[in-house]
Amino acid sequence: MKEGKELRENLSHPNSLDKRESKWEGESYCISRPVFFDGGGDMREENGIVLFDLGQINQLFMLSEGSLVPYLPVIAQSMYLLKSFINDENNRKDYPSATAEAKTLHDVLEILIKNKPIPMLSTRDKETLKQLLTRFPTLLASERGKMVVILLEKKRGIDVDTLWKYPLQLFPKDFDLHMSVFVTENISAAAKCLVLDCYTAVGFHAMRAVECVSRKYYEVIIGKSPIIIHGSGKEQDMGLGQIANELVDKYKKLESHKPRKKPSGELGVIAATIQALCKNYRDPLSHPDILTLEEDQAIAVFTQAIHLITTIIQDAKTGGEHIVNPLSPLTF
Repeated sequence: MKEGKELRENLSHPNSLDKRESKWEGESYCISRPVFFDGGGDMREENGIVLFDLGQINQLFMLSEGSLVPYLPVIAQSMYLLKSFINDENNRKDYPSATAEAKTLHDVLEILIKNKPIPMLSTRDKETLKQLLTRFPTLLASERGKMVVILLEKKRGIDVDTLWKYPLQLFPKDFDLHMSVFVTENISAAAKCLVLDCYTAVGFHAMRAVECVSRKYYEVIIGKSPIIIHGSGKEQDMGLGQIANELVDKYKKLESHKPRKKPSGELGVIAATIQALCKNYRDPLSHPDILTLEEDQAIAVFTQAIHLITTIIQDAKTGGEHIVNPLSPLTF
């Protein structure tokens, strides 16, 4: 599973995007809110609004020789925008020449407004400003052009912002409180893989989450741990297929109970879904040379995993006669 392994290693790095408030809009995020990939696994969001605001610095071209008092508001705003651009660590890393030029421009403006008693602009100062104002956007455009841009699009109506930053919002409110760290991490990894079009890795992580939740559900329904103890005393984890089969058998017994069938909650749907996922994805994904997922398959396994985990937690929360071992706390 080279694809999944490499992506997991990349995603283990801090992602600056995770710490920012997204301003993405529209269908194609590389247009209004580009997201860059630097090859090392760190994703970043380029703030399109800041870049738009930087264009307002061009107002400095209108400065006339003589007193700068009428232009102080424009100068102050330009200095603020330049300072914000310079102070961003990502900008200093990705646009070293542009940030250096921005600092020079900022320092020149600072010197000008500190002239006493009245800030003045000489012919020489105006020429210097003109050169800096011309060089800065040129350098910025040049360095931005060297970046590799990844186009990120919605996946069947699920927006990129949700998949990348808030995948647990795909579950009902507070359901994530009943999930283990292992499950939430794999759901998040599967969502990120889906965003980056690493489709086989989507199935890998989604099925890891499904298997973990299914094992706990087995304990809830069957009343024992899904572990096989051999005659030698050696312990072995039950496979997902065997877990599904036993859940199906339990459902059939409840349905065929005499004189009246016993309530089974969502057990029948859950057991059948686990069986299907196991047959279609879990077993083949154990041998990546056998199965490579395409986009439709990745979206299918991801959405089915979300639905299955939701149904399992809901069934366990609701309770019923088919629940043998209520978990306390209820954590899958």
